[in-house]
Amino acid sequence: MNESINPIFPVFDGTPILCFASAGWDTDTPVNVHHLMKRLSQNHPVLWVDSQPLRLPSFTSSDLGKIVRRLKTASSGIRGLQENIWGITPKTLPIYRSAFIQKWNDQRLKKTILNAGKSLKMNSPILWVFLPTAVKMVGNLGERLIVYHCVDDYSANPGVNPRVISEMEQEMLKKAEVVFATSQPLQRSLQKFHSNVIWIPAGVDETFFQKQNYPEPKDLAGIHHPRIGFTGAISGYKVDIPLLIEASERYPDVSFVLIGPVGAGDPYTDVSYLKKQSNVFFLGPRKHEQLPEYLYHMDALMLPSAQTPSIRASFPVKIYEYLATGKPVIARKQETLMSFWSVIYLASSNTDFLDGIGQVLKDQDSCCAKARVKLAMQNTWTDRIQQISTVIEQALIRKQKSQR
Repeated sequence: MNESINPIFPVFDGTPILCFASAGWDTDTPVNVHHLMKRLSQNHPVLWVDSQPLRLPSFTSSDLGKIVRRLKTASSGIRGLQENIWGITPKTLPIYRSAFIQKWNDQRLKKTILNAGKSLKMNSPILWVFLPTAVKMVGNLGERLIVYHCVDDYSANPGVNPRVISEMEQEMLKKAEVVFATSQPLQRSLQKFHSNVIWIPAGVDETFFQKQNYPEPKDLAGIHHPRIGFTGAISGYKVDIPLLIEASERYPDVSFVLIGPVGAGDPYTDVSYLKKQSNVFFLGPRKHEQLPEYLYHMDALMLPSAQTPSIRASFPVKIYEYLATGKPVIARKQETLMSFWSVIYLASSNTDFLDGIGQVLKDQDSCCAKARVKLAMQNTWTDRIQQISTVIEQALIRKQKSQR
């Protein structure tokens, strides 16, 4: 491992990372934590702690399936996820109002993590927290530095107790020594409780630029052009389902291709009517490394975002992936996308979005396509790792000096 350590960050690189993730390792839609930890693991051993649920599970098939998968992974102990990354799934209950259950959760979680860290010989790790539900662990794991990395307005997610989650996050911010936010609305919100919140948006995997002559996937071959595509979780609080229905009815000759799981994070998502539309195609989830071959065979790409507090505060991970293809993009206007106005079509209303679909499908501007690709190339995950590593390196040096 020492051969790969970057001399630019001698204090940071090589330090173990204990990551409280915001999603499971095997999720169908990788998010910030997956992209960052996979790259950081090149220079750091990483212990990945699967996300602690923000809400009580429902009795829907999707939630029951998650419970089964979680119990199965929890019973397997420490798992090798990929080179230099190990994972554990603690057996805890998402019940935060009960002091007794919370204490039981904390004791069980602490014991599980300390045993795993000891087994893997990961001493004095950087504690990197992506969910406020881990707040009671902070300061109890022999950590060298405390990082809180906020990617969402968690209190606005469906099914959660907003007061409890907000209180957890405020307590987390009091303890955190480094705070990252993936959007400017999140940054402003967190700055009420922490003096130095650093804005670090999502990036794009360099593989999206490797080639543009991907063979057409077999499950796309029978879908007629023009095609407008979407990738990600098809969930009611993230995607405007009624808007998609309206779009499919207005453009019967356009194929609307949806790639991703249905109902992730929102088990009551209803797509039954949308599935009846003959020009809407649900392809299901695909591995992240497969996405370029699908995106390059679309005529345009879309972000029909729901107008919910959670989405308005978030920065969509997929935006730079879309831009990397050079394809025209239409999205619902929101603050986190306003800086992209020159390279994507931003719709301020449903009517505007519907009109915009026709416009982006006619877009043949090669100069704008090149501008999209250029912007994406300036915002890779490698760039994000460099920015983050600089902040962490400086924080560690400051802490070392203060302890002398």
